[in-house]
Amino acid sequence: WELYQRGMWHLGKADAARNDEARGLFERAIDRDPMFAAAHVALSLTWLRAGTHYQTTPLDEAIRLAIVHARKGVELDPGNADAQAQLAKALSSRGDMDNALVIARHALSANPNCAQAHWAMGAILIGTGRTEEGRQALGVFARLSPRDPSIPVAHGLIAISYYFERDYARCVDVARRQLSAHPSYALTYRWLAAALGQLGRTEEARAALEKS
Repeated sequence: WELYQRGMWHLGKADAARNDEARGLFERAIDRDPMFAAAHVALSLTWLRAGTHYQTTPLDEAIRLAIVHARKGVELDPGNADAQAQLAKALSSRGDMDNALVIARHALSANPNCAQAHWAMGAILIGTGRTEEGRQALGVFARLSPRDPSIPVAHGLIAISYYFERDYARCVDVARRQLSAHPSYALTYRWLAAALGQLGRTEEARAALEKS
């Protein structure tokens, strides 16, 4: 449990090096207790971020490992809504939105107050073009778990949702506010750069890309 909690602290820092540190701690927790479902779920998240956010692991391999550990978490604790939510996230990253949505709904059915299930639902809805519903789901997530390690990612997704709506000015505003709180979260810099480019603010876009 102590190794898991230390890993969650590192995970909340939202940068590549801390993500690797968190993974090592979760792996050590699993070595001590292979039946520790929550550690498998957290380990899945570190692999997912390694591929989709930090590019420290090839994307296909990262998603494969994320799915493996999320499924293990569900197998060990079938009623664990957090495990189901993480599996939904991993499947959505592979593009399997239909199954991801079904599993996210199962997670919310099991526990309507599961913050991670609302996060997963928000990400899936934004990814399938239902941006306003997605932002609402992420808002519920943030209210349920305001100190959650996934808060920077949720705010980044909200910025992305405005980019998808072609509201580039709003995307810039949300991205800058998110980065003021979490300046090491590189993915948001890329969307900030894209939105600035769409607005013709090329020098600012170049500066954002240099930080990504």
